[in-house]
Amino acid sequence: MKKAIIITGITIWSVLALLILTILIAGLSGAKAPGWVQKLPGYGTIWKGDGGMIVFGGNVTLLKEESYSLDGLENLSVTGTYQSIRITFNNGEKLTVRHYDYDTAEDFTADAGGGRLDIQMSRRSIITIFGISFSSPRLELSIPHSYTGNVSLNASSGSVHVEENAAWGDTEIKTASGRIHAAGSLSCGTLHISASSGGVHLEGAVNSGDTQIKTTSGTIRFSGPVTCGGLQISASSGGVHLESAVNSGDTAIKTASGSIRVTGPAACGSLRISASSGGVTLGENVTGKALEVGTTSGSIHINGTARCDSLSIHTSSGGVTVADCVASGAVTFKTSSGGIHAGNIQAETVTSESTSGGQTLGSLDAAGVIRLTASSGAVRADAARSPEHYIKTTSGGITIGELTGTGEVRSSSGRVKTG
Repeated sequence: MKKAIIITGITIWSVLALLILTILIAGLSGAKAPGWVQKLPGYGTIWKGDGGMIVFGGNVTLLKEESYSLDGLENLSVTGTYQSIRITFNNGEKLTVRHYDYDTAEDFTADAGGGRLDIQMSRRSIITIFGISFSSPRLELSIPHSYTGNVSLNASSGSVHVEENAAWGDTEIKTASGRIHAAGSLSCGTLHISASSGGVHLEGAVNSGDTQIKTTSGTIRFSGPVTCGGLQISASSGGVHLESAVNSGDTAIKTASGSIRVTGPAACGSLRISASSGGVTLGENVTGKALEVGTTSGSIHINGTARCDSLSIHTSSGGVTVADCVASGAVTFKTSSGGIHAGNIQAETVTSESTSGGQTLGSLDAAGVIRLTASSGAVRADAARSPEHYIKTTSGGITIGELTGTGEVRSSSGRVKTG
């Protein structure tokens, strides 16, 4: 009985597999399955049609190689389909394109003229089944170091790899399904990078004007220092990690699901960081105009000194930790569920509010008002020096080492100690 069930299961799965394969063949060939041809090149089997091909194992070979002059070239555009794009460099005066693939019938086309060179692949689809390959379809471009024009690299379903330092004009790198990796530094006029399904890793220094990095599903990682006119980073599902110094104009970093970590010092025009589900860590000193950090679910840590015009930190679920802060304007901390821990703060006004969690603060010096409120938790500060103060708790004690100015200190349920 058991053997019969196993045989029946194998039969059903075999029929389903055959049905799926038939659908794939018909779909890729534009419903022209009878026109498909079987090829046996000695290292794999390829079924090919007008709409695409299905590869059973095999390796790729060099199909085409062409070189192009740099004379008058100002814009380079490369568009792949399923191939990855790999960029290397040379010391000559010609740009060389090499195409490695399974299918000898599909070659890239090149349109040169008017200061442009457009390299493009056809839109044929490919599916690899039972593939055991030691290489994959790719376009390799060897670009002279002397080329400093604009660059656009678009891999629809493939990765993009830049192997060395690059110094270009306006630069755009895109993938629909694949990762983006730059092993060297990127010096660009502007830099726009987007990956729908895949991460972005920039290993070397980034030096550019307006810089925008976006992923739908994948982590964004900068290993080297970042210097740019403005910086916008967005990751829908994945973290953002800047592992060295950041020096930029107005900066915005946002994740829907993933942590944000800036390891080195950051000097920005304005800095706005938002994480819906994930924590935020700023590892060293932060300098800027308006600094705003918020999370829906995740703790916030500023481990160095924040020097700014204003500082606003808020989290719905998570704690707040700030080493020290010097601000010419307002400093605001707010948590719904989590404690607040801060060192010495100098500002125009200081506001710290916690719904469920205590507050432990250093010396607070404000030219205006100090407001400390806690619904459930104690409030402790080494000093609160200002012309005016309002310090209240609903459930928890209050301890202030040094208190100056006039105002109110009150706890509904807890001990109050000042001085």
